[in-house]
Formats: sequence, structure tokens, C-alpha cells
Amino acid sequence: MSPHAFRRVLLLKLLRPVALCAALLLAAPLPGQQRDPQSANQGRLIIRNIAWDVVRIEVRIGRSTDCEQNPAVGVRALKRGRSWSIASARNICFRREQSPGRATPIAWTPWMRKTVPKGTSIKVTA
Repeated sequence: MSPHAFRRVLLLKLLRPVALCAALLLAAPLPGQQRDPQSANQGRLIIRNIAWDVVRIEVRIGRSTDCEQNPAVGVRALKRGRSWSIASARNICFRREQSPGRATPIAWTPWMRKTVPKGTSIKVTA
């Protein structure tokens, strides 16, 4: 074996444990973070605002196909380029204000409903 090849093999053998430790550290949650054991059983809907300076989005999650019957998750004002990620195994209902940037009272678009298969994500625009 040539000296160059020998050095390469030796270097790879020495770096293997370092690479394994780095991979384990990267896979571990950071302090203050917790893994959600149910997230593997949920799908993820990602709502993104690409059109308006700011748009309000309302989200409800529940079993009913009638979105009005499901509990409200909340209303958020999404700035342009921002997203809202919602994880659930149930129906995710969402709507946006019809005329973003206008004064109150808010007029809403019709509800849109998605059920995202577990372990997958769907991206939609507001």
C-alpha cells in the first residue's frame, strides 16, 4: 500500500467515531426542546402568505366536515413570506380575510378543508 493510501485509510478510521458522535449530537433535541411523540401520527399543513403585506388567517381543527363546528385554533396575521405550520391527524379548516389590509369588520373567504395523511405535509398559499 502506498504511503498516500495508507494515510487516507488511517484518517478515515480515525474520523469514523467523530462523525458518529456528531450525528448523534445533531439528532438529539436542543435544551428546552421536546419531541412530540404524536407528530409521526399527524400530517402537517403549511399555510404561506406570498401575496399580501399582511393577511389574517383563521384555523380550526376537528372531526367535523362542517368547519364552523370545529374548535378554533386561532387567528394569526401572517406577513408576506411567512408561514403557519399546523400539525393534526384531523380535519384542518382554514380561511383568510377577503380584503387583506382593510378595516374591520373582517369579511372571510369560504372555509377550505384539508386532511393531511400522517407523516406528510401539504403546502398551500393564503
